[in-house]
Amino acid sequence: MCESVAGIVKTNKEETDHQLRAKVNDIEFRKEELLRIRKDIVLEIDGLLIYKQRIINTLTSVKRNALEICKKCLVARGRRLGIDLVHDDVEKELLIECEMIQEAENLLARVLEEICEQIRKSKAALYRIDNDHENKECNLHIDRRNMALKKIDFDLNICQATLHSGILMTMNEWEQQTNSNVIDATKAINDAKRLRSYIDTIIKQTIDGLNGQKYVTNKALKRRIEQTQEAKTKLELQHSEIVKQVAAMSNNITQIKSSIADKEGYMALINARLESRCLRPETEVTRDLAEINLVKEIYTLQKIVANLQQMLCEVRM
Repeated sequence: MCESVAGIVKTNKEETDHQLRAKVNDIEFRKEELLRIRKDIVLEIDGLLIYKQRIINTLTSVKRNALEICKKCLVARGRRLGIDLVHDDVEKELLIECEMIQEAENLLARVLEEICEQIRKSKAALYRIDNDHENKECNLHIDRRNMALKKIDFDLNICQATLHSGILMTMNEWEQQTNSNVIDATKAINDAKRLRSYIDTIIKQTIDGLNGQKYVTNKALKRRIEQTQEAKTKLELQHSEIVKQVAAMSNNITQIKSSIADKEGYMALINARLESRCLRPETEVTRDLAEINLVKEIYTLQKIVANLQQMLCEVRM
């Protein structure tokens, strides 16, 4: 009887030892799986934090540089005067560029929200992994200690053991818990990778789009500068020609005035001659050729002076 009981006890102990070893091996396997997935998710969180900073830097650059410069250009062009204050191609391209920058800013802000949310989810998954790993470590320590216990150890308690009073998990639930944590962490890792790839695409598209519009705007500015320079050159040539014409007109006016003044001398001479001939005795007063020529000369001079004065008026108009 004693031998039979001893055999049963020994068999039960060996079975328990076997189950403990199996459980320890299972815990160690799952612990290694948790450590592996933990390493991956930590790397992804670090990567997301780097990408978050990239988005912040890009957003700051767009706000402080691109948008600020574009607005300054619009304000500066608003100070144009007269006919130069037109809604030209440069104005259109600058407005398009401002709109693109604001759209890029809104897009980057949404991406920043997405990456912050993904970081939160990844950290939550990491917390569950760490918590599960900590529990596995504690469980492993307990079962390893149980495996090391011998019946001859001094610290054994012969009193009846107290069973766990809480709700016990089934093995399927225990396995499912770790599997669920691993699946959630794997999903967070894959989502983080896809998000980082998406961010690379978004940043590249944003920069390429803004650079493309910048090229178009600069091209319009260059073309406008060339047009303005061409118009300025034409105006300068016209101004030079007008100055020459004004100088020529001034010279003509001076010559006409000089000619009129010169004719006034001749007119005075003729009048003096006619007046002096009026002093002739009555018997000598004849309409001779000299008289006729003097009258003809005075009419001719009056006509010439009238023509010169008309020319002077026309030049001054």
